[in-house]
Amino acid sequence: MANIDDLRNAGKNATQKTNAALQSKIERLTSDKLSQIISELKKTTIQSSEIEPLLQQISTATNKNKIILDVVNKGGNLANAIIAIVTKFI
Repeated sequence: MANIDDLRNAGKNATQKTNAALQSKIERLTSDKLSQIISELKKTTIQSSEIEPLLQQISTATNKNKIILDVVNKGGNLANAIIAIVTKFI
């Protein structure tokens, strides 16, 4: 049983480190990088009905990076696409 618990703990630690690295990247996004993410997001298979509300939130937000981070933390297809774009381009 100890081996399984060790594996679970190692997995949790790896996930936390990955999340911290991703969060750091998102928090440091510049306007240019944010525009690049949005441009790439529009090229994905994510439906525009999912992307448009995000774009509206970003356009009205004072902290645009927090909006992106909130979407990523919620999970789902949109979050997965953003994570893929951030890790690929940033």
